[in-house]
Amino acid sequence: MEFTKLIQDIFNWALALVGIAVFINFLWAGLLWFTAAGRPGPIGQAKEKMTNSLIGAIILLASYLILNTINPDLVKNSFDLPGLGTNTGNTVNINPGGPIPAASLLADLQTERSKYGPTISHTEAGIILNATAWKNRADGWRLLKKQGGVENNCPQPNTGQPISCDWLVHQPSGLGLDVFTDGPGLASNGQRINGAAAPRWGNGYPETNWVAPVQP
Repeated sequence: MEFTKLIQDIFNWALALVGIAVFINFLWAGLLWFTAAGRPGPIGQAKEKMTNSLIGAIILLASYLILNTINPDLVKNSFDLPGLGTNTGNTVNINPGGPIPAASLLADLQTERSKYGPTISHTEAGIILNATAWKNRADGWRLLKKQGGVENNCPQPNTGQPISCDWLVHQPSGLGLDVFTDGPGLASNGQRINGAAAPRWGNGYPETNWVAPVQP
């Protein structure tokens, strides 16, 4: 997961820096044209810079759309430079100003988790999250569609849809809740470790990635 975060941060920085470079180049071209006083040489240079800036902007947008199609996780928060904002990661600690989850959600989560031993399989993690979201579906709780490595995916019961092993999304607020705080993780035997702790709010991801829970 740390490697994935590193790749995301590198892409975020690159995307932001290229965007700034395109903007500065276009601004410089406009200034050059403005001060050209009708001289064809500077005007030609300004036109060339503007053309290059537009091409750069198109390439930047195309790369964003392509990566967003392949894996939305790589481009979430792409325009927040990592390390410069108040929220430098994908999640933030729950605070009184946020939409605190209902006590029933956390109670249901604990109840479902207590049905299993110290370690749980990917299938069991999917059952726990689906059952919790199902019980709280009237409050807008959903599952998160997840693509990627096997260690990050759990099958939704009955459908087999790959979902996040530690993430629920809250439809009314558009936020997500990391119910296991950084995920249950994997033990050496391939079983998921009990990592339940204080949940944290974070990015809810695009609505197209939300999955409705099914009846257990």
